[in-house]
Amino acid sequence: MSSPNALERALELCGGVSGLARRLKERPQTVSAWLSRGRKRGRIAVPADYCPSIELETQGQVRCEELAPHVRWDVLRKGWSAAAVAVATDASA
Repeated sequence: MSSPNALERALELCGGVSGLARRLKERPQTVSAWLSRGRKRGRIAVPADYCPSIELETQGQVRCEELAPHVRWDVLRKGWSAAAVAVATDASA
């Protein structure tokens, strides 16, 4: 289950529903739907593909692990690190 206040904190940091939607290049209705669906289910569910962008937009104050704890972010983060090293290595060759 996601941290009950993770999305709300992201909204606060990004200027509300419209501000976060603008940063994600989404419609405000989409972000609002995450909130309303989550409240009905007792947990706020953010689609996993948006979590890295939200983490970046909040400068790490809201982490992917809080937004979508069902995802193995530890495994994905290892992949991100390996990819970054590969890109840096390719660029220096």
